[in-house]
Amino acid sequence: MRVLCYAKKVFKFPTAKSKIIRYGFTQHNIHKVYELPFQIKSDIKTTMFQYKIIHNIPPTKVSLFKAKICDDDICPQCLADRHSLDHMLLRCQLSVSFWNLFQTWWTGKTKENVTLTESVILYGIFDNRKHLRLELLTSYSKVLHIL
Repeated sequence: MRVLCYAKKVFKFPTAKSKIIRYGFTQHNIHKVYELPFQIKSDIKTTMFQYKIIHNIPPTKVSLFKAKICDDDICPQCLADRHSLDHMLLRCQLSVSFWNLFQTWWTGKTKENVTLTESVILYGIFDNRKHLRLELLTSYSKVLHIL
């Protein structure tokens, strides 16, 4: 008699760590992501905003819809996709336009090209140019307060 065994697939809720790793970080450099918010000593709002992004805390229509707090999970800006944190900060047409304008502004201001990958936008830049990553985060935070 032959018995077929099927491996059970166990659903695991995505964690902040698994999301960070999905964006290209490794077990060896993930600690840099968690340390970044606390390197910004002059602006507590920027520190808290970065901390919340890392831990998926900002409410989105996806999370509000799952909690039965709103009627749908569609992005209120573009009305084209689900309003998740990734969509809101990376893929929404409004965000894409903002990041293109930001790159142009940064290049004009510093005469330095910056490549904004998804991991750079969400988690910062990890190189020897400490001032660059802090200025990026500070500028980003100020612009988001305007939006």
